[in-house]
Amino acid sequence: MRPFAALLLLALPMQALAADLVGTVSVTDGDTLDLHGEHLRLHAIDAPESSQVCLDGSGQKYLCGGRAADALDKLVAGRTVTCTVLGKANWGRLTARCAVGGVDLGAAMVTAGWALAYREYGLDYVAAWNAATAVAISPKAS
Repeated sequence: MRPFAALLLLALPMQALAADLVGTVSVTDGDTLDLHGEHLRLHAIDAPESSQVCLDGSGQKYLCGGRAADALDKLVAGRTVTCTVLGKANWGRLTARCAVGGVDLGAAMVTAGWALAYREYGLDYVAAWNAATAVAISPKAS
């Protein structure tokens, strides 16, 4: 009976992690949301930090981090977001798969080119990343 009790105790934290959080969010950066006081990192994606500067195709600097955050902000736009907590990431943030109106926010950010598929944490968005990069580098029809 004791091994069963120990197994039951080990299962409790996983149940707590699998809980859904629902509500309106604020956007911290292109891969992080605040919901009910929790900092949630979107599962298996990596977007530029809010203050990060990148180079565009012509070598000009632009605030890619701010633009990624703006893109995520437009996706949530004061709407109800549902997040399923999957685990814990660095800096104490929880990782979560989040959606608004049935749209997976991680997939949307990767498909739009504002985030990378973060393969170290999951392969969920690799196909979306491959499709997005194929479109970005393919010749445009004239």
